Parts: sequence; structure tokens; C-alpha cells
Amino acid sequence: MARFLPRPVRLSVAVYRLLLVVYPSVHRQTYGPLVVQLFRDLCHDAYAQNGLLNLLPFWVQTLSDL
Repeated sequence: MARFLPRPVRLSVAVYRLLLVVYPSVHRQTYGPLVVQLFRDLCHDAYAQNGLLNLLPFWVQTLSDL
């Protein structure tokens, strides 16, 4: 069952997909769909807990991992 993704989460996932270009292509081909799915799920959970207030720290952590 597909779940509804709020607009900020959909936008975050789209931006994250673009950021994946910094990873080696073999890594993107092998793990790309899995890391996008994980990002989407974690982003959705963060947004569900406290809306936009939780997305900023989530993005800070994500970008620090990048």
C-alpha cells in the first residue's frame, strides 16, 4: 500500500536524488534505489513527528553524511 507523501517530503526526495550524483556511478547503480527508499522513509518519519521543524535537522544530518 502506497502512503501519501507530503509536499516537503516529496521535494526533499527529489533534491536528494539530485545529490546522489556525487557518489560513484557503480555505487549509485547498486545502492541508489535502496538509499532513496531509506531517505524517503526517514524523511517521512521526521516530517510526521513535527512537520518542517524536524526536516531541518534531518537535512543537516543528511548533508553531513554526504
